[in-house]
Amino acid sequence: MKKALFIWLICSNVIFATSMSVFADINMDSYSNTRNDTISTQDIALTNLNYKEKNTQKILHTKVNENAHINRFYQLEGIIGDKDTKEVRAWAYYELVDNNKILHLTLLESSIKDSKKRQIPNIKELKISSNSNECNGFTIQGIWQSNKIVNNYQKLEFENIDSSFNGDKFYFCESKIKYSNINIANFNIEEITQSKVGQNPRFFNYSFSVPFIEGNRKFNESFYPQFVETIQKTFEIENRKMHGLCDNCNSVKELSNANVYSARNEVDINFDFRNLLNIGYIDSKIIVFNEVVYSYTGGAHGNSYYGSRLYDLESKDFLMLQIDDIFVKSDELLKLIDKKLKETIDANMLFEPDKPLNTMPSSFQIDSDNFIFIYNTYEIAPYSSGAIKIKFKFYELTNHVKNTGFIAYLFNAIPQ
Repeated sequence: MKKALFIWLICSNVIFATSMSVFADINMDSYSNTRNDTISTQDIALTNLNYKEKNTQKILHTKVNENAHINRFYQLEGIIGDKDTKEVRAWAYYELVDNNKILHLTLLESSIKDSKKRQIPNIKELKISSNSNECNGFTIQGIWQSNKIVNNYQKLEFENIDSSFNGDKFYFCESKIKYSNINIANFNIEEITQSKVGQNPRFFNYSFSVPFIEGNRKFNESFYPQFVETIQKTFEIENRKMHGLCDNCNSVKELSNANVYSARNEVDINFDFRNLLNIGYIDSKIIVFNEVVYSYTGGAHGNSYYGSRLYDLESKDFLMLQIDDIFVKSDELLKLIDKKLKETIDANMLFEPDKPLNTMPSSFQIDSDNFIFIYNTYEIAPYSSGAIKIKFKFYELTNHVKNTGFIAYLFNAIPQ
């Protein structure tokens, strides 16, 4: 059986084949803006905070940083191999990681088949184009070397891994199908507020993702009704929401300093909230957005939640699927999850290491070839263990799937 293969490319230092290559940079749209707000005593007097003249330390000086960048997801098709040429489908995900532009390439295991008609062109080095005349738009060609990121926190480093395709030439083109090119706009709002000189500043950080397809208003409005004009408008609306000045903003009006001060004054703690997503799986029926939500509102640490959001391409609606909607609840399934869990992690990471699981996972994610059960923080283990993910190939769960379930077809694939 062919494994799902992937390659990660970094902007100027690409571990690719046996030599370093130069990344052919793709335009990544970005937006950045910084402004300074000073709230005067007159502004404060307009609020209902019982301002007193001598309380001058309440004057706020706030620096606001707004940043956004666009990640891009492509569905590709093409060929790989020299003598034994294979036709394949692939996904390319181009994103910004710690200010490095990274391209993830994943070969879809279920798509690999022999090809006798198509021939590999003469390829000597990595070439990438985002505006190719030969394809729908995006093309990439080179010599395959599977690798993975081994350190994603301090410095991006790569480690080569074994693959039957290592050293083979490949050529991939953007597919001419619907949803072959999906963008994800990533927004970040950071506020640093200080009441007086010498006082520790207060930090607000808010990050979120918005998928969109150029020219597809219905799709875009499914995620964020207002995100149909400009990034700046989105920032303005989210600033209002963040400060509790509106629940559903349908229009943008300039915030008065009095309103901003009142909102900022109500929460005298550091605040960090992130709701980020990427595309985990896509076919002709669904798009699965895997997401992570993180919040910190004081205390020793924040809390994270891992889950997914499924988008039905036919109805153009989100599906609120739960574990019980997908699987037949049974002791056998729970035993299967427990067995793989104990094979995957050290059981001492759990609250009850010597006992079998007695509760199903609360959420899940999906990637190119796998269904991933997720126990979020504190469900079966302490905070230090983090979210616990148990990965299964689709076919491993076939006997436990509800036949009438919306995504039951995913589990019927026969391994090659």
